[in-house]
Amino acid sequence: MKRAQTIAGGSFVIGSGKRDEALQKKAVEWGWSKTYDSDHLDGNAVDLWPLDDDGAVNFDSKLQTEIVRAMKQAAKELGVSLDIGAEWKRFKDRPHFALTSARAGA
Repeated sequence: MKRAQTIAGGSFVIGSGKRDEALQKKAVEWGWSKTYDSDHLDGNAVDLWPLDDDGAVNFDSKLQTEIVRAMKQAAKELGVSLDIGAEWKRFKDRPHFALTSARAGA
């Protein structure tokens, strides 16, 4: 995350990280997630929220695309494999990034 923030100019925050089962259930209810079996449960996923110039959360697609670019570059530099929600086929979860696991490609 720190390397990606440097690449992106610090333009995002961790909006959601490790969740317990109750919060994951709410995430499904709120439409943030489509599964109760999430990488957030074991702390291997984060949702990154873009910030505008005033520091407010702004889910602008251009800002989200910049985060994806920065995370990909940082992962490559650090030799980390990521499951990137913006690249999923069925449910595009733009803010979601997880360490690659058996649940990848939701």
